[in-house]
Amino acid sequence: MSETRRGAFRLNHGEAGTLRFGAHAATCVVVDNSATGARLRLHPPALVPDRVTLATEIAGTAIELRGRLRRAEPGAVVAIRFDDPESTPLPKLLNEAQRQLIAAGMRPDVERRRARRGQTVDER
Repeated sequence: MSETRRGAFRLNHGEAGTLRFGAHAATCVVVDNSATGARLRLHPPALVPDRVTLATEIAGTAIELRGRLRRAEPGAVVAIRFDDPESTPLPKLLNEAQRQLIAAGMRPDVERRRARRGQTVDER
């Protein structure tokens, strides 16, 4: 599991998405996301500039989120931080996605990560 110093709730969902940057685009899978950012696995691996737009679907609703590259991990995984996420419907959509999972009798895979640098959540 990836480490983070933030305490944001993250929804692991594996939705398909497109990461756009300039005139280029890369297909991706949204590994997990929160109201402040997302972790994406790119297919195929691509060099990603600082400014990007993620297009994906959450709770049945298409959404586009602008953000900045925060880090690139081995295996074509990148992390982005959204620009001004409070001005988007993202927090409400994440809550709706959780509600839909619970209504379907599934346990939402939601984590609260607050590991110290160099530790994974499982090592706490």
